[in-house]
Amino acid sequence: MHWVVRDSRLNNKVKSTVSRIRQLIELLRKRSDVGVVEQDQSWLVVITKGRDLFCEVTIPHDVLEWFACVKHQHDKREVWSDWMDYSGYDDSPKEKLEAEMADDIFAFIDRVSVSKLVLPLRIYEERT
Repeated sequence: MHWVVRDSRLNNKVKSTVSRIRQLIELLRKRSDVGVVEQDQSWLVVITKGRDLFCEVTIPHDVLEWFACVKHQHDKREVWSDWMDYSGYDDSPKEKLEAEMADDIFAFIDRVSVSKLVLPLRIYEERT
């Protein structure tokens, strides 16, 4: 089975046999405005926001949920956090939920990386 990930910035489709989340991670690794750290159970995406703040997005390898937080650079104190999960609400197939999750993470990272950081953030925004 092939999954399709849409890169809205390039407006094209990339076919692959890897999961939508892994495709997202590979797409993020190519960006210069975010950092991706491989951890034992998750990926950590780091977005620096000026001298004082940074945003971390934690994406578990095998769970359909993700977490975001904003911390101070100097003491790592958390000033905002939120999370989203995708399973258990209806009978949607895992592939559909994973695709929604990848799209939501990509949209959040895009919003945070390109705009001025105004707290509290919104982890989710309706697609237009």
